[in-house]
Amino acid sequence: MFEHDTLPLCRVDEAIAELEGALERDPLAVMVRTWLGVMSWLNRQYDRAIEQARLVVGIEPASYIGYWMIGMFCRENGMFAESIAAHRTAVERSSGPRRHRQCIPLDAPRG
Repeated sequence: MFEHDTLPLCRVDEAIAELEGALERDPLAVMVRTWLGVMSWLNRQYDRAIEQARLVVGIEPASYIGYWMIGMFCRENGMFAESIAAHRTAVERSSGPRRHRQCIPLDAPRG
């Protein structure tokens, strides 16, 4: 299983390899796939991060986390319209405390 101590040591490539191994054993593991997306994002592999986020949405479409990931990763990749749309969907899906909604930027113009 993925060891969380690899990130502080800047061992992102090693973390990615461990996550890929975990996904070979359980391809529907949402948290593992979520972390693979985050590690790919931190490694500036934005297309791969977006792909993982979309897979998270495919596995758990009612959850906000996949949409939040798409929003964050698309923003980093310069895909602003898709980022805004994904963040809005994340807010719609979020039933958590108000603080979750405050970290999702919605003040950009629609379009």
